[in-house]
Amino acid sequence: MSSSIHNLESLREVALMLLREVESLASREEPRNGQPLGLQEEVQRYESELIRSALQRTGGNQRRAAKLLRVKVTTLNCKIKRLGIDTDLHGMKTDLLHPDPDSVRRQSA
Repeated sequence: MSSSIHNLESLREVALMLLREVESLASREEPRNGQPLGLQEEVQRYESELIRSALQRTGGNQRRAAKLLRVKVTTLNCKIKRLGIDTDLHGMKTDLLHPDPDSVRRQSA
Protein backbone atom coordinates (compact mmCIF):
# COMPACT_ATOMS: atom_id res chain seq x y z
CA MET A 1 0.00 0.00 0.00
CA SER A 2 1.40 3.39 -0.91
CA SER A 3 2.25 5.83 1.84
CA SER A 4 -0.33 8.36 0.62
CA ILE A 5 -3.13 5.78 0.89
CA HIS A 6 -1.87 4.76 4.33
CA ASN A 7 -1.79 8.43 5.38
CA LEU A 8 -5.35 8.94 4.13
CA GLU A 9 -6.55 5.88 6.03
CA SER A 10 -4.81 7.08 9.19
CA LEU A 11 -6.34 10.52 8.78
CA ARG A 12 -9.77 8.96 8.29
CA GLU A 13 -9.38 6.91 11.47
CA VAL A 14 -8.37 9.95 13.49
CA ALA A 15 -11.25 11.96 12.05
CA LEU A 16 -13.72 9.22 13.02
CA MET A 17 -12.33 9.07 16.56
CA LEU A 18 -12.63 12.85 16.86
CA LEU A 19 -16.17 12.75 15.51
CA ARG A 20 -17.14 10.13 18.11
CA GLU A 21 -15.56 12.27 20.83
CA VAL A 22 -17.41 15.40 19.67
CA GLU A 23 -20.67 13.45 19.67
CA SER A 24 -19.88 12.16 23.14
CA LEU A 25 -19.10 15.64 24.42
CA ALA A 26 -22.25 17.06 22.85
CA SER A 27 -24.35 14.55 24.76
CA ARG A 28 -22.73 15.36 28.11
CA GLU A 29 -24.25 17.90 30.45
CA GLU A 30 -22.35 20.97 31.52
CA PRO A 31 -21.26 20.85 35.15
CA ARG A 32 -23.60 22.73 37.46
CA ASN A 33 -22.32 25.79 39.28
CA GLY A 34 -20.00 24.82 42.08
CA GLN A 35 -19.39 21.28 40.83
CA PRO A 36 -15.83 20.30 39.95
CA LEU A 37 -15.04 19.52 36.32
CA GLY A 38 -13.35 16.19 37.13
CA LEU A 39 -10.47 16.47 34.69
CA GLN A 40 -8.87 13.19 35.80
CA GLU A 41 -12.15 11.31 35.35
CA GLU A 42 -12.68 12.81 31.90
CA VAL A 43 -9.12 11.94 30.84
CA GLN A 44 -9.58 8.36 32.04
CA ARG A 45 -12.93 8.12 30.24
CA TYR A 46 -11.36 9.36 26.99
CA GLU A 47 -8.35 7.04 27.37
CA SER A 48 -10.67 4.13 28.02
CA GLU A 49 -12.70 4.94 24.89
CA LEU A 50 -9.55 5.10 22.75
CA ILE A 51 -8.34 1.74 24.08
CA ARG A 52 -11.75 0.11 23.56
CA SER A 53 -11.89 1.50 20.03
CA ALA A 54 -8.41 0.16 19.23
CA LEU A 55 -9.29 -3.25 20.67
CA GLN A 56 -12.50 -3.34 18.67
CA ARG A 57 -10.72 -2.34 15.46
CA THR A 58 -8.10 -5.06 15.96
CA GLY A 59 -10.57 -7.76 16.92
CA GLY A 60 -9.21 -7.74 20.46
CA ASN A 61 -5.59 -8.29 19.47
CA GLN A 62 -3.68 -6.36 22.12
CA ARG A 63 -0.38 -6.34 20.23
CA ARG A 64 -1.99 -4.71 17.21
CA ALA A 65 -4.03 -2.36 19.41
CA ALA A 66 -0.84 -1.25 21.18
CA LYS A 67 0.81 -0.61 17.82
CA LEU A 68 -2.23 1.36 16.67
CA LEU A 69 -2.12 3.45 19.86
CA ARG A 70 1.66 3.80 19.58
CA VAL A 71 2.33 2.39 23.06
CA LYS A 72 4.16 -0.68 24.31
CA VAL A 73 2.07 -3.81 24.85
CA THR A 74 3.00 -3.76 28.55
CA THR A 75 1.77 -0.16 28.83
CA LEU A 76 -1.50 -1.10 27.17
CA ASN A 77 -1.93 -4.09 29.49
CA CYS A 78 -1.34 -1.90 32.55
CA LYS A 79 -3.88 0.65 31.32
CA ILE A 80 -6.44 -2.07 30.58
CA LYS A 81 -6.09 -3.37 34.14
CA ARG A 82 -6.00 0.08 35.76
CA LEU A 83 -9.09 1.27 33.87
CA GLY A 84 -10.93 -2.05 34.31
CA ILE A 85 -11.48 -2.57 30.59
CA ASP A 86 -13.09 -5.89 29.74
CA THR A 87 -11.16 -7.56 26.92
CA ASP A 88 -13.72 -10.35 26.58
CA LEU A 89 -15.50 -9.96 23.22
CA HIS A 90 -18.96 -11.54 22.96
CA GLY A 91 -18.23 -14.02 25.73
CA MET A 92 -15.05 -15.31 24.08
CA LYS A 93 -11.57 -14.46 25.21
CA THR A 94 -9.81 -12.28 22.66
CA ASP A 95 -6.82 -14.63 22.70
CA LEU A 96 -9.05 -17.29 21.19
CA LEU A 97 -10.28 -14.95 18.48
CA HIS A 98 -6.84 -13.59 17.53
CA PRO A 99 -4.18 -15.69 19.20
CA ASP A 100 -0.60 -14.57 19.44
CA PRO A 101 1.26 -16.49 16.67
CA ASP A 102 4.17 -17.24 19.05
CA SER A 103 1.86 -18.87 21.59
CA VAL A 104 0.24 -20.98 18.86
CA ARG A 105 3.68 -22.21 17.78
CA ARG A 106 4.63 -23.05 21.37
CA GLN A 107 1.40 -24.99 21.94
CA SER A 108 1.75 -27.03 18.75
CA ALA A 109 5.42 -27.87 19.44
